[in-house]
This record gives sequence, C-alpha cells and structure tokens, in this order.
Amino acid sequence: MNRGRRLSLAPLAMTSDGALVVNAAQFQDDTSLETLLRVATATGLEIFIGVVLPDDHRARLVKDIDDAAAELASRAGGKLARPRRR
Repeated sequence: MNRGRRLSLAPLAMTSDGALVVNAAQFQDDTSLETLLRVATATGLEIFIGVVLPDDHRARLVKDIDDAAAELASRAGGKLARPRRR
C-alpha cells in the first residue's frame, strides 16, 4: 500500500552514470511498494531506489551542476589552450 504517496509511472529514467532504469511499476498492475520491491529483486538485476525532486530542489540542483560543469570546462579549456611542450 502506498499510504497516500504518489508513484511515478514514468516508464524509464537515466542515471548520472548512464544506466537506463526501467520503472518496476511497468512490470505489473499491483503498484504497492512492497510488491514492486519484491518484483524488482526477483529480476536479479541492480535496483535503483529514488524520489522525484520537487521543482525548487531540481532547479537548485541543475544550477549547481551547471556551475560545476562550467568550472570543469574552464579547467579543461585552460589545459587545452596551453602550448604543449615536447
């Protein structure tokens, strides 16, 4: 029983490490969390458990990721722009 929690029915997602995750809710009609965990475990595959972030948290996280990516790109660009010594 979900006890008032909403279950995302998005069929799949991609993780930051590039894994494609299929929603266990797509496997069957019973979407109780206990059943979904049992079904997912029965596959013998790696399990990803997460929550969908609210818009304000997601926006903040995307900004932080963008800032970090800009800093890393700047470092990489600086290294590429330096003349190579042979």
